[in-house]
Amino acid sequence: MKTLIFSLLIFSLIGCASTKPPYAILQAPSNDISLAEVKNDDQEKFLNANVRWGGRVLKAVEVSTDRGKRLNLEILELPLDANGRPTNKEASSGRFIAQLLPPYKKSRYYRNRHVTVAGELIYYEEYPLANGKTQKIAVIDSLEQFAWYTQGNNYYSDPFYRGHFGFGHHTGFFFGKRHFYKHRHRSSGFRYKHRFKH
Repeated sequence: MKTLIFSLLIFSLIGCASTKPPYAILQAPSNDISLAEVKNDDQEKFLNANVRWGGRVLKAVEVSTDRGKRLNLEILELPLDANGRPTNKEASSGRFIAQLLPPYKKSRYYRNRHVTVAGELIYYEEYPLANGKTQKIAVIDSLEQFAWYTQGNNYYSDPFYRGHFGFGHHTGFFFGKRHFYKHRHRSSGFRYKHRFKH
C-alpha cells in the first residue's frame, strides 16, 4: 500500500511539472503589437491594447495600487519563439512592467528567469535613467503569465505553476482561477476566444 501511495504521489508531481502554457501564452493576439512599435509610435493609441510580450526578469517588487496589491515584474524584453517562449537572442526593445495580481509567489520570479505575459497595456510609467532623464515604459495588466525553466528544451514550467496539484490538468485550484479569469476576461475586454480550451 505504501508503495502504491508513493507511486501515485510521484505520478501526480510529474503530471503537474508538465503543465502546458495557457493558450494566451502559446498564441499571439491577432494584432500582435510589439514593444518596438509602442516605443516608436504614438504611445497613447496603444492604451488598452492586448499584447503578449516576454523576456528576462530584472526585478520583482510588491506594490499597492488603487486596485489592490500587485507584483510588479520589471522585464527586459526579448523576442519570442513559436511557443511564446523568450529566446536567448540579444536583440531587445527595452524594458516593460507586468503587473501580476494575487495569488502569486514572488520567489518564482527571480532575476534572469524567462517569463511571458499576456494582458492589457494599461498605462505608461516614468522610468528614471542614469543620465537623470526619464523614459516612459509600458505597464501591462497581466491576465496570463508563465515562468519558464532555463534548463532543457521543453517548454514546461515549475510543478506548482498556477496552483495545479493533483491528477490530470483540471485539479487543485484550477477551476477557481478559471472562473476568476473568465470574469476578468469579460470585464476588461481582453479577447481570447479559446484561451480556456485544453
